[in-house]
Amino acid sequence: MGRYKAVFTAIVIVAGAIGLVIIGMPYAVHIKPRLSPQEQQLAGYQYQKVEMSERKAGVFSGLTNPMTNRFGLTPSSGEAGRDGYPKENLAEIAPQGKDRQPAVEKPPAVSFVVIKDRSKIAIVNGEVVKEGDRTKHGKIIRITKNGVLMKNQEGQRWINIE
Repeated sequence: MGRYKAVFTAIVIVAGAIGLVIIGMPYAVHIKPRLSPQEQQLAGYQYQKVEMSERKAGVFSGLTNPMTNRFGLTPSSGEAGRDGYPKENLAEIAPQGKDRQPAVEKPPAVSFVVIKDRSKIAIVNGEVVKEGDRTKHGKIIRITKNGVLMKNQEGQRWINIE
């Protein structure tokens, strides 16, 4: 039993010594990244101390509400609503959709193709697709380095990379 106790004590002492060496290593050895003069010249790098200064709060006067400037209203004039905003509803000032032309649908366009091993990915009208995916223009049948084969009600057609 005494022998096991001596071995256990020796293991604890050795482990403690190793721990002290590991913990004390960063304080004993100062490792700084150094570039050779040629590397410094090539990278345009110079060692220098950077001094940080504390920013102080500023006082700004003369700031006005952008809505009052746009419509010529002031909060005290009585013509403005809450916080100087106009009383009129924004939808009445700038109606949406009445004068808008319907968007012309762009034909499908392939802008990018990536083929790696068995993965084939393409970007069609800004949408990332793979073989078998469906878009509003049709189903992606095949992706090659030159473009995409798409199938829809009108049939199949190749769309080349732009």
